[in-house]
Amino acid sequence: MCRLTVEVGNQSELRRLDVCVDSGATFSMLSQRTYELIKHQTRWVSKLAPADRCLHGASGANLNIIGTVGIAFRLDGLVYISRMYVGNVVGVDAKSGVTIPDFKKLGKAL
Repeated sequence: MCRLTVEVGNQSELRRLDVCVDSGATFSMLSQRTYELIKHQTRWVSKLAPADRCLHGASGANLNIIGTVGIAFRLDGLVYISRMYVGNVVGVDAKSGVTIPDFKKLGKAL
């Protein structure tokens, strides 16, 4: 697992987000708070769609999924696209012993 910074948006509305990348993650997550900050960037973030499942962290805690989005982000000059589950996950650990930052796992998108 590592931490890095990705960019969402064009130059006039660029957001830099610190992310936690776990290449072994099954799902990718985005906090509801971060989604609210970037949802207006419609060329980079799709509209919230209903979630097709309920997710739980390693401890069994409900990750409070409210939907899914498609998101495009820039890393080292390249653009990646990933489907992410959006959840109200403040204070919930998805992985044992690791606090989830505002922008969640990118999973296997990289």
